[in-house]
Amino acid sequence: MKKLLSFILAGAALFGSLGLASCSGNLHDSKVEALYVEGDMCSKVGNETKRGVFTKLSETEQEFTFNYATSMTAWGGKSGTVNFKIVLDETGWDQDWGWEKDISKQLTINSDEWLETKPRDAANSNPGNLVIKDLQAGESYTIKVQYDAPTKDVKVKVTGNVTDYPALLVVVGDDSYPMTRSGSTYTYLYEPEKEGSFDYYITNGYLYWAADGKMVTQKPTSGLAKLEYKYETWTNDGEVKKYYIEAATEFPSKTDITLSTGLYNPTVLGKSAFVGNVPGFNWNGDVLVRDSIVDPDDYSTYEFEFVAQQEEYMFSIQEIAGSWDTRWCGQDASDTDEEGNYVKDNPVTIAGPTTDGAVTADKTLTYISGGNPAHVILNVSNGYKYKLIVKVTNSGSVSASLKLIEAGAAKLVALDGFGLRGLFNNWDITDSNKLNKQDDGTYTCEFVATAAESEAKIANSDWFTSSCGWT
Repeated sequence: MKKLLSFILAGAALFGSLGLASCSGNLHDSKVEALYVEGDMCSKVGNETKRGVFTKLSETEQEFTFNYATSMTAWGGKSGTVNFKIVLDETGWDQDWGWEKDISKQLTINSDEWLETKPRDAANSNPGNLVIKDLQAGESYTIKVQYDAPTKDVKVKVTGNVTDYPALLVVVGDDSYPMTRSGSTYTYLYEPEKEGSFDYYITNGYLYWAADGKMVTQKPTSGLAKLEYKYETWTNDGEVKKYYIEAATEFPSKTDITLSTGLYNPTVLGKSAFVGNVPGFNWNGDVLVRDSIVDPDDYSTYEFEFVAQQEEYMFSIQEIAGSWDTRWCGQDASDTDEEGNYVKDNPVTIAGPTTDGAVTADKTLTYISGGNPAHVILNVSNGYKYKLIVKVTNSGSVSASLKLIEAGAAKLVALDGFGLRGLFNNWDITDSNKLNKQDDGTYTCEFVATAAESEAKIANSDWFTSSCGWT
């Protein structure tokens, strides 16, 4: 008991002290250049990642220290995981080090062994990412390298505190069942033999979590969580539908957990996430595909609605939410250059239909492991409402199409520089009556009314090019 209690108290002390990566270091005078790191632990400036610089300790050894925060997701990191590469220069990719082409490699924290990285060269045109897992929010970690400048050989290892994840059990009555951990999330799958429900709680043996997710030290007798289930089979293959119990944690910085239950998705998209710049998507891998299922009795179809605010979008589907190791995307797998890098000249492109209710033909997405492949491109009309439809077959093939829900919807325009011009202000435009953009995207304007009714228009300083009123 003392071990986990100290683990929890340490986490409590860390809570609220999440740090950001420090992308700087003091360099000793030397002819050996300082290396750089690019990855989740460095900040983003626009679409570019600002690289961190290693501190030189000697002619052969350098180090880079960062404080891990859960917000470090520039390269798709998530749940105590960061991805990175070591780079020779502050910009460009002429020389970097990672692992074998398009294959990631995990570093074990506090290992005595140095990992000999793989450089970018003719045989390794795109080194895979280096990965560190089981990081604790707020803790400091140091990436150490041994760099032989003449040969360009780089060895690496990492030091810091390791998350001591406990083994969790689902307890139902007098029976207990082990949960499977992936990162900081635990899952238990239940296959029912008939329709029903059961109450349960989570434990590691001497600490307990009931429905509210609050950690307690006494076995709970009330407020238990509940799983309700039916006995059904999937229409696609006749297998019995399973249900999941999921415990999302932020150990060790927080001791409470978040419990969720639901129908388990057994397809290749069961743990997948949408990534991209489509409205409602992001690049973090937390927009789960399974949340868009159309019919619980048929796990083959998923739909996501959005209103276009520009004329082109891109997206991919991560096989495992938050991981870029494998994904479905718009790359032609055979379209590579002489060095094996993906050429993105001809990505899968879906042109939005122009008639309400029309649906494009399904286009098969490409399953890619590693690398930097092209995303699927959506060509749409600004202001139109669409439905992105994704389908998966029993063989694991994934396709996408677009359905036009509403054509001719109001086009979204920026109103910066516009104001409310009317009789009450002699149809003038000044700073006092300009529109002010709010956080939710709407615009507001305050003015003093000079009459119960007054004509007005929204316009900028040029009446003839930009104004709107009523017909």
